[in-house]
Amino acid sequence: MINTELKEDEYLLKVWTNPSESRLDFRKVGFLTKLNKDGSIPVKFEGWREHLPQTLSKVKVVHQGFYSGWKLLGYRRGASADWAILLHPAGYTLETKLVEFLGLLSECVVAQGELLGQFQWVKGKLVPLRHQGI
Repeated sequence: MINTELKEDEYLLKVWTNPSESRLDFRKVGFLTKLNKDGSIPVKFEGWREHLPQTLSKVKVVHQGFYSGWKLLGYRRGASADWAILLHPAGYTLETKLVEFLGLLSECVVAQGELLGQFQWVKGKLVPLRHQGI
């Protein structure tokens, strides 16, 4: 059961696992979301990948702080937007709009696919840790 309130740094998480995926980094696909303003779970989140035969985890509440170890795995074209595919340090992929990710590139360094520094997932995109006083 999910509480009707989440802390600012808490999200709902579902992870879909596809053991037949040949690329190990792509086997676990995550979906992080906040609750609706009325405290309900978003419809898109509830129905996400429910029709697929692979394994779908139970909904968990997770903390999203600043972490190092984020990786860019690639991108995919969508009907309304293009998406950057990122590997979360916890081992599942997330997607963010490619245009948002390209904006982030001006603020960070990527070496061999890894984003150097610490980043936090905030409302569908990565935000870099900005050091105060610099």
